Amino acid sequence: MKKIVVLVSGQGSNLQALIDAC
Repeated sequence: MKKIVVLVSGQGSNLQALIDAC
């Protein structure tokens, strides 16, 4: 979960966050 937040806050890539979530 923390990694997703960092990715979203850092790059702001929703697609990347969703892929990581899955």
